[in-house]
Amino acid sequence: MNNQDPNMMNQPQMPMQPVNPGPGPGDGQAKTGMILGIISIVLSVVSDFMAFAPIVGVIMSVVALVAGIVGLVMAVKGGNANAKAGYPKGGAATAGIVCGIIGIVFSGISVACTGCWACAVCTVQNAGGKVANELSKALASYKL
Repeated sequence: MNNQDPNMMNQPQMPMQPVNPGPGPGDGQAKTGMILGIISIVLSVVSDFMAFAPIVGVIMSVVALVAGIVGLVMAVKGGNANAKAGYPKGGAATAGIVCGIIGIVFSGISVACTGCWACAVCTVQNAGGKVANELSKALASYKL
């Protein structure tokens, strides 16, 4: 007892449209990780141009390093939360991981470079003061 029309069985089926599952449970963390990774990249690049204030550059580089690490961790957690719930990891998690890694590398280089620059500036300032003192003593002892 088949109640279906035999002509309907031979008709082509309409393809199913993919269903957008909506935001996953870890999308917020993934987006936060991506934003922190971008902030880390920007801070590390800007800190390289702080030659006039090397201490500020070192502080910015350290903040960039922390932001990159936190961003990387949050992006990984967000991607894993999505994967556990059966959602795709998404572009925000991947972008967060990439930006976090780039930010960590850039800020690590910035910490090293601005730290060396700060040490060089302090050394030159200290050495300059000693040289000036020695020069003034030598000039004071010189008699015309």
